[in-house]
Amino acid sequence: VHTASGPRCFCPNPRDCESGCASSPCQHGGSCHPQRQPPFYSCQCIPPFWGSLCELYTAPPSTPPATCLSQYCADKARDGVCD
Repeated sequence: VHTASGPRCFCPNPRDCESGCASSPCQHGGSCHPQRQPPFYSCQCIPPFWGSLCELYTAPPSTPPATCLSQYCADKARDGVCD
């Protein structure tokens, strides 16, 4: 609606005027930030979560096997176990 002081939003349904963050859409501890365009929010995710709602998970890389530390030991199979 245009008024003497400039354009103003008019919401016939008050729920339409709520922030996009009102429903807490961000999952797994992600923080919600209101936006002016649809979907009217964006999520800032905490790793290892990602996605528009922080709904996706990326597992951290597995720890490689320990290397053979002894100079008198051979890791012939290259599996981290002294042979």
